[in-house]
Amino acid sequence: MATKKTNTCAIGQIETPIDLYPRTKLPGEKDVQHLLGVDFPPIATAQVKFVEDEGLETIRTVLVDGAHRLEAARIQGFKEIECEDLGLLEETEVLNQAIRRNRAHGKQLSMADKAKLARIYATEGWKVAAIQGQLSVGERSVSRWVSEAKEAKKLSDYAKVVKLVEKGCTVAGAARDVGVARSTAQGWIDNPPEAKDRTPKSKDKDGPGLTKNPAEAECPDRVEALAQVIIEDAHDLSKEMEESSWIEIAEAVIKTVRASYPKSWKV
Repeated sequence: MATKKTNTCAIGQIETPIDLYPRTKLPGEKDVQHLLGVDFPPIATAQVKFVEDEGLETIRTVLVDGAHRLEAARIQGFKEIECEDLGLLEETEVLNQAIRRNRAHGKQLSMADKAKLARIYATEGWKVAAIQGQLSVGERSVSRWVSEAKEAKKLSDYAKVVKLVEKGCTVAGAARDVGVARSTAQGWIDNPPEAKDRTPKSKDKDGPGLTKNPAEAECPDRVEALAQVIIEDAHDLSKEMEESSWIEIAEAVIKTVRASYPKSWKV
């Protein structure tokens, strides 16, 4: 159980690793204008144990909640900031605390933020239902993100195995170092895995695949795929944006859909 105490932290010693930050990007100067020149409550920090490449362990102060406040303090030239120390936390608990605190105040997590977190939880072995409960997102979206995370981890592990084997390590040794079965590692070497093409496909008179100009051609399959994405995202967003108008939800859906397709497509 995390202990809580308020003290003063040196701003230069507070780290915000993007892997432990619940959003896809850190706030910039434009995002914190409303905080300049005003008093704000303490930020939350924790002590996290990191293992360096040499195997050495270090304990560093990491931001848990208050990225906008911390950035505002930096911009104003503050050297110190009031902070609530949550004690020594595991990396996953840093994310959990950040999510819980974002629910209570501040800007809510976007679908892109939740997709990032779902992939992190998936690589740590969380089940779809657990991720749903943590992020308040529909099952279809979470399942899609979990599938993407598993595929990314497999490709990453495969690359590590190949690198170790190229350096002279045995397949069994490489498998042990990466944390997979020897049969799995050997299977990857015999039949290298490939990234799945997740771009929605449409059929045309020239055969399967994308048309040369999908924005102008008639693509029934593409329209159906778009409709499915819109239905899924609208369902998920309506659950997390209960007090928002349907116009706001629709705009959020359109933004999510556009981000899912190649820029050349006029979605």
